[in-house]
Amino acid sequence: MQALVQQRRAQIIALWDALKIGDQERSLFPALHEPYTNITEAGLIAHDDEIDKLEKSKEARQEVLTRVDTYQELLNERDTLRDATRHPSRLLDRNTNSFRWRKAEERLQHLELRILPDRSSVHA
Repeated sequence: MQALVQQRRAQIIALWDALKIGDQERSLFPALHEPYTNITEAGLIAHDDEIDKLEKSKEARQEVLTRVDTYQELLNERDTLRDATRHPSRLLDRNTNSFRWRKAEERLQHLELRILPDRSSVHA
């Protein structure tokens, strides 16, 4: 029974991570913090119900979650590029290609505009 509960808890945590659910909302499911020895059939059913609820929520939000993940990747790429362009050793390197960096910046800006919705329509 312990292995079954561990598996379900791991699945719940993975779904929470995928849905980017915060600690405050996670604390609303107290069955996750019960000791394994106190788990009853009702506790196991509560875990299964939570998994079903989270999977439905993930399905409904899949498009938004994909955009958020893509945007996060772009931010990471932008930060990496910014660090590379600010590194002092780039001034001494003869192979430095500032044109390549500029093209990469433009590509990131273009992708960011494609991913984010038009901000004027959000406030309307």
